[in-house]
Amino acid sequence: MTFSIAIVLALLACGFVLFVIELFSIDVTAILLLTILLLLGYLSPSEAISGFSNPAVITIALLFILSHALEKTGLLEYLVVRINRLTSQSKSLGKTVYLLAIGFASAVVNNTAIVAIFIPVTIRMAQKFKISPSKLLIPLSYAAILGGTLTLVGTSTNLLVNSIYSASGAVKPLGMFEFTKYGLILLGIGLIYIVIIAPKILPSRSITS
Repeated sequence: MTFSIAIVLALLACGFVLFVIELFSIDVTAILLLTILLLLGYLSPSEAISGFSNPAVITIALLFILSHALEKTGLLEYLVVRINRLTSQSKSLGKTVYLLAIGFASAVVNNTAIVAIFIPVTIRMAQKFKISPSKLLIPLSYAAILGGTLTLVGTSTNLLVNSIYSASGAVKPLGMFEFTKYGLILLGIGLIYIVIIAPKILPSRSITS
């Protein structure tokens, strides 16, 4: 092992520790590591800033703007109101429709935004049914993850993989609905598991009154 390799591995190890303990925010830690590698000469200036011009990064930034705009329109709030009416009629039906809505919404809107928007209504549902919030918040997270497999823009990971795939010399990049049929299968199986089996094994962190 050369000295340069040892330095890079040590920086990666330090970066991993900083990500875990969150001494700084994740973005600050990432920029800090990038700057150190640049100053040490392991990256050229063009290589250091190449990621900021990556189409996937730009697309992700635009998706955050779209998510914020969608939130401002009140469309998601309207959806939440309709779901609340369903939960008052049938707990199981309301929960199923609720998770389906999260899954399909996360197919076109950034997952982080979807989870952030639905967290308050999820907690209200837990209080209404007098169950632990963890039994609904964890399904919320997984429904958003499963919904992200439906489209190319469903998650940041899909966009990054597509970018790498295109850069590798592929004939053409992945399409918007390239793997939707497989995503629907995963979403269906995942929701069945979440609705039927997960409530029996999910922890009860606290009981709402």
